[in-house]
Amino acid sequence: MLPLVKFFEIYWADGLISALVGMFILASAIQPMILSADCLILRVPSTKDAALKNLRRNVENHSGVVRIHSIHLWSLTSAKLVLSMRVFVADDHDPLSVKAEIRDMVMEDFQGAESVIQVLQDHALHGRVSDVDEVPMVGASREVSGILL
Repeated sequence: MLPLVKFFEIYWADGLISALVGMFILASAIQPMILSADCLILRVPSTKDAALKNLRRNVENHSGVVRIHSIHLWSLTSAKLVLSMRVFVADDHDPLSVKAEIRDMVMEDFQGAESVIQVLQDHALHGRVSDVDEVPMVGASREVSGILL
């Protein structure tokens, strides 16, 4: 018991101070708990939505890219992101050089992110579009404004 509480005989102050300390601890713990939950469910950090839209736009505007099949981004830890992407490249472009250029774009927008980029030639689409569209990507994802994250 606090000496002042005993001296002035205001015993209710002890409970009040204890409640205030408890609320302070609880308020301080909420943000770390939310970040931990986001990591556990492999959620995309909301701060990266604009960067992902920018990456998608840049890749779609690349001269060698025919279309983007899928982009998935999730958090592995609170500081580590993982990005996977499947891109179809025009037959007249070198897939390895296009992949290297896309990887540079990823590193520019998501410094330190792990990335898996699958590049397929456009002729891989002919006659097998339904097969390609049915292949699932591994990892948690969500959709924001029509962009698969």
